[in-house]
Amino acid sequence: MLDKNFDWLADTHVTRHSGNLVSLILEVNLNKDYMNLERLHSWHNTLFEYIQSKTYKIKRAKFRDDEMSVVSGPPENGQIHYKALPVEV
Repeated sequence: MLDKNFDWLADTHVTRHSGNLVSLILEVNLNKDYMNLERLHSWHNTLFEYIQSKTYKIKRAKFRDDEMSVVSGPPENGQIHYKALPVEV
């Protein structure tokens, strides 16, 4: 729990990323509505709002329609860490 005198506006460690994560955690814990696509996509937009990739176009708040994998390193020599199951049409 935060100190009651904590001044989040003066906190030099706060970033848009951490602010988005806190917003998401609060929404998850306080909103007890049933899960739906709008809510799921809202979470996705919150988590990945500022992420950019020079190599791959990142689709946010959409279901994938092609193959998907988690890769690190340069495209010509990348290491695949995870490969998703194929999309069923």
